[in-house]
Amino acid sequence: MAYYKKPILLGDIMKGALRETVGDNFANGLESVNIVNLWRETLGPVVSAYSENEVFNNGELVVTIRSSVLRNELFLQRSALIERINKRLGQPKVKILVLR
Repeated sequence: MAYYKKPILLGDIMKGALRETVGDNFANGLESVNIVNLWRETLGPVVSAYSENEVFNNGELVVTIRSSVLRNELFLQRSALIERINKRLGQPKVKILVLR
């Protein structure tokens, strides 16, 4: 009887090669992109249209909001937004939300 190895996904091979080339910065960059995408999904398409320059670094999510009224409303809801993003991530990565 022939023995077959479990197939390896091409995406896993590429991630491994990039991680070897770039190092841990690659994993941090992917995490940052994932958190920014979750921020946009959490707000929805209409509200996220006012959001720009989203940056995640060391537990701090910094977002520029073009509408002062919306910025104030999101500022009042920032702890709930952090909780929703962390819940979708499955771990508490976002600690501070800065709205500019």
